[in-house]
Amino acid sequence: MIKDSLRQKNSTGFTIGLILCDQLRDQFSGDFPEYETMFKTAFEGKTSVFAWKTFDAVTGEFPTDLDVCDGYLISGSRSSVYEEKKWMLSLEGFINKLNRKNKPTVGLCFGHQIMAKALGGKVACAPEGWGIGFARCSVNSDSSKNQLALPEELTVGVCHRDQVVKLPTGATNIGSAPHCNNFLIQFTPKMVGFQGHPEFEPAYISALIVEAKTHLTPQEYSIALQSKRNAPDNQLIRKAITKFLTKQMENT
Repeated sequence: MIKDSLRQKNSTGFTIGLILCDQLRDQFSGDFPEYETMFKTAFEGKTSVFAWKTFDAVTGEFPTDLDVCDGYLISGSRSSVYEEKKWMLSLEGFINKLNRKNKPTVGLCFGHQIMAKALGGKVACAPEGWGIGFARCSVNSDSSKNQLALPEELTVGVCHRDQVVKLPTGATNIGSAPHCNNFLIQFTPKMVGFQGHPEFEPAYISALIVEAKTHLTPQEYSIALQSKRNAPDNQLIRKAITKFLTKQMENT
């Protein structure tokens, strides 16, 4: 069922479509808010920037009219895009519709990866293993390629083993991390993918590290724990994404 934010639109009048590709795991229930709430809290701030409509991609829920929303955010997922489940293939088709419609869209983690695959790129399990914790990302300083207008260095929470290994035709790498070369991608002037999780607070990333311990090598776990010394630039990244979406929606 489509859910509308209880918040009212502000003067911008923009509506964001949140494409949810996962739900909070049961073991975290009660300690952390649902993903929908995480997103809204992260990108609303102290004022209501957007109105929201939420769609559950896993159950095959997508807007029949793309114009019901002015722009879209695609969430992360514990799934891998190369599993090619029915709902993922439907999401790829939806992403291509967004591209043809020139709709402003930002994908995070899995959302970033499935945008790459849908548009002709390739995603694979990284031979380097897990990237989990707080990663440092280097951003292309060329303003013509840096649509998010981010600084040259930033830190963001990550939790992934898959990554984009081949860019779609016409896409540009605008940011890299030691564990993931294609960390930040401009697919088109209105479509951007980001491997990180700026919507996750540090406490949730820390909980994910503990939860993933049994799947990590001792070195991966050690690196993840050490990375907790680095404070994420969540507010900066959230503002950059909000500004990008708002600017692109104004120009649509």
